[in-house]
Amino acid sequence: MRRLLLILIFGFSLLFTLTAQEVRQSTNEYSKSYCQQLMNKAWEAENEKKYNLTLELLLKAELIATENRWDDLLWDIKNNIGLIYYYISNFGEAHNYFQESYSILQKNNDLKEKLALPLINIAILYTSEQKYEEALYYYKKANEVVNPQNKKLKKHIAGNMAEVYLLTDRVVESFSVLLENAEEVEDSRINFLWQSMYIQTLIADGQIDKAQKLADDLYSELDKGAYENHRDKCYPCILTIFSKIYEAKNEYDTAISYAKKALNKSDELIDHVGLYESLTEFYLKKTDYKTALQYKDSVLRAKDSLANKMNMALYESNKVKFKIKEYEHELNNEKKRKKTQVYIFTGILLISIISFLSIYKTLKNRIVKQKQKLTISSLIIDNEKQDRLLVEQQLEIKKLEVGEKNRELTTKALYVTKRNNLIKDIIHSIEAKSEKYRDNEIGKLIRTIKNMLNSDDRQEDFMGHFERVNPHFLKQLKKKHPELTSNDIRFLCYVFMNLNMKEISGIFNITYNACKKRKWKIQEKIGLQRTDSLYDYLFSLETTHS
Repeated sequence: MRRLLLILIFGFSLLFTLTAQEVRQSTNEYSKSYCQQLMNKAWEAENEKKYNLTLELLLKAELIATENRWDDLLWDIKNNIGLIYYYISNFGEAHNYFQESYSILQKNNDLKEKLALPLINIAILYTSEQKYEEALYYYKKANEVVNPQNKKLKKHIAGNMAEVYLLTDRVVESFSVLLENAEEVEDSRINFLWQSMYIQTLIADGQIDKAQKLADDLYSELDKGAYENHRDKCYPCILTIFSKIYEAKNEYDTAISYAKKALNKSDELIDHVGLYESLTEFYLKKTDYKTALQYKDSVLRAKDSLANKMNMALYESNKVKFKIKEYEHELNNEKKRKKTQVYIFTGILLISIISFLSIYKTLKNRIVKQKQKLTISSLIIDNEKQDRLLVEQQLEIKKLEVGEKNRELTTKALYVTKRNNLIKDIIHSIEAKSEKYRDNEIGKLIRTIKNMLNSDDRQEDFMGHFERVNPHFLKQLKKKHPELTSNDIRFLCYVFMNLNMKEISGIFNITYNACKKRKWKIQEKIGLQRTDSLYDYLFSLETTHS
């Protein structure tokens, strides 16, 4: 009996020692310090604008922090993942991550002082989507929860709110929020943002001379190195402000000069789009229509380049997500491997004990069988999850392929429409200046151009190109819904190309509301509710054929 007791004590001691070693090893590999290291590497990659690497590191950190419920790290990780998705224009994913970050902070009293940060990011996101009232709601909400002693963050919120007020022509509110937070803070970037927004508010209020004096002072400070760490963003901003000042003075040549300098100072495509649009407007006001048309073409090229860059970034981010799924699978496999090692050792020890204590033999065998069934069930569930993941990935890849296939058609459709709009503007300008144009050669030429613009050749040309690129889609659509008119089918083609309602309304030369009503009528024809996704339904026709 004593010998049996010694064996039992030795066996359980050995089991405890090995189990403790396994736990320590697992803790070291997926510890909080390791998670923090991933986050630090992500910040370095973000500073170098390596967004895909940043996303990969943060998603790995998110898995570990979620598994261990480290809310103090998880809110920050999710907030920064949202920022990366915002940078690559994946606004849906960005919004989800900001909301998840905010939810974590709400539930943890020790972290509530951070509540304003995801709220600010949600507001910035809505500003980018031109949803200004929603943006103001979240800025005000952030301003309510921020610590009143945090002057830096309050001034940052004020500068962003002022921008939204200016975008909605609310100059008085812009002045009010800026002057409430005019005190200098220990952050040159925030101080510069405040100064630039205050100058732009003065311009909007017609105080051009005062705005110019403050802009000159700000430019002088910038030259002296006051904003050394942010010069790459500050220079294009102040030069653009000068361009607006001289535009307000009707000095278009000087405004053009500053806009071109801003172009040379900025590497951001989104800045180029805005500056090219400003230059187009300046040359139109100078009645230099040829140069205006050239810059309008530059706008379209810049937008196309921006769209290509965003599409590539989205494609790369999807590859990263797939890679993270593999990492998650490896993480789960590693956890299972460690558990299996413990189970195996426990089984061996139990079998040894059973050999001396036959009374427990039947009971121990049942336990082993139950554990085996649990392991098999777990493997079956994992295989089902992997199958679903593979189907989802294939669907995403198919959507990317369809988008790539139709990109040239989309670009051409939008390019021709915007070019024709510019031609119409030029015709209108010529008509306004030529009272008797109908009785001379200019009048005949204008009428000829108008007849060309109103012809259906472009539509037939577009449908011909679309049918060659997407023959099976049109075949399925006409077969399933023969009641659709040719205009309905053309409208659905643009939806299938993933154009938004604003772009489609421009192509059909109708208002945005009229475009939405047409969409609803077509949805009723094909048996969809208003809340259903028309794009997803059309995409299902393509995938059904595939």
